Amino acid sequence: MNGALPIPSSLKGMKNFYDAISYLIAKKKVIQIYPEAHIWPFYTKIRDYDKVSFRYPCSLGAPVYAFTNTFTKRKFSSFPKVTTYIDGPFYPDMERELKERDENLHNQVINAMKEKSKFSTYEVHTYKKKEGEHYD
Repeated sequence: MNGALPIPSSLKGMKNFYDAISYLIAKKKVIQIYPEAHIWPFYTKIRDYDKVSFRYPCSLGAPVYAFTNTFTKRKFSSFPKVTTYIDGPFYPDMERELKERDENLHNQVINAMKEKSKFSTYEVHTYKKKEGEHYD
């Protein structure tokens, strides 16, 4: 699975998962976490996601980088040009309580991503929320 770690479905599994993440961070390995619940191809805005995505770097003192894809129209193709921006490193403030660290790091990252998303000038799809639907 190319080093992928599936999210565990039990508490015992979560402990093993956390131990694996801790081991990889101690070895200075890269860990990618995709916090979105759903993938929306070519979506040009940043959807909010849970602060729990930052629990691992905040509890282990690891840096975080944000990747933001933007889309612009090409002259001779209907497929947009994709530009990926990388921001960071963002470090958790280890002087704060864990919950406050999560929130602070989340805000830093999501604000950087929202700023970069403004460079998108082309929408391939228009996503509209249906009446009564809730997106997580």
